[in-house]
Amino acid sequence: VQCSIDACFSAEKFAAMPELPVARKAYGRLLFLILYQSGVVEDFDVELLAEIENMPSFVSMELFATKGAAVRKTVDCFTFAGVIRLVNSDQEALVRDYDRIHAIEEIGFIKFE
Repeated sequence: VQCSIDACFSAEKFAAMPELPVARKAYGRLLFLILYQSGVVEDFDVELLAEIENMPSFVSMELFATKGAAVRKTVDCFTFAGVIRLVNSDQEALVRDYDRIHAIEEIGFIKFE
């Protein structure tokens, strides 16, 4: 916000800002969860979801499906099943967590009727 204010009202302060962050503090990824099948949600695999929540890079997760809801296989940007936010100062750890979540998608974190 301050950057926007300076850009409008203080050319000196705005010009003094670095063009890029001085140092990277962490790496981040936003992962859109993919469903590989359509159906009615019976339940969620709580062990797989707990594994995700316990990953070193885990920040938050939003699942858009609920028990009893009909869900469609992911075919575009409007049919993904949820979002997971990952952040880690160790880029390799972040990539490991990211890759494991993609494997969990293929295993299936949703149990269908």
